[in-house]
Amino acid sequence: MENLEFIKLTTYIFMIYLLLALAVERTIELLVAVYNYLELRFQWYQYWNRQARKLQERFDRLEGLQEQAGLNVRRLWEWLLWRIVAEPPYPGGRKIVSAELIRLNYFRIGTRAVAFFLALFMVLFQDLDFIKIVFDSYEKMLPAQTTVASILEYKPLRMVLAAIAISVGSEPLHQFIRQVEQFAQRRTNRAGGKQ
Repeated sequence: MENLEFIKLTTYIFMIYLLLALAVERTIELLVAVYNYLELRFQWYQYWNRQARKLQERFDRLEGLQEQAGLNVRRLWEWLLWRIVAEPPYPGGRKIVSAELIRLNYFRIGTRAVAFFLALFMVLFQDLDFIKIVFDSYEKMLPAQTTVASILEYKPLRMVLAAIAISVGSEPLHQFIRQVEQFAQRRTNRAGGKQ
């Protein structure tokens, strides 16, 4: 395969990859918006408040036991548990479990899982074996790559890797789209005379 053909093929695959990542990102954005609406409409936010209260009570009980433990256990406790779900205290105050942080952490895990399964569905539904196509082209140019070929021999593994790549790629794409939207909003506000 000539270099020009390889560049064309790689560009085409990258374009398809970006389109799939964009589809995953926009679908997740839509699902989050629907969930936010339903959460306000049906007052599901009370669930996060209840979770925060339960965790606060549990942490308060464990804190009493923690005072008897050594310094290393206390440091691990601070780093592992409180940083994830607690707001930093005011000087002299105590840490409080935040319902907002609990919700945010659930959303981070949930949206990443949904993005992966959505990307996997797209890859399986379309039978898009990006890795095989790229590797076959690459192998023709550099035929000595047998180790990678043996690892990527199994199609299910290649499909899962492609889905992971698409779902992971949707997150930076989301950040980029958010920056573009914020830039456009600032320009619109400036043009309209708003500060």
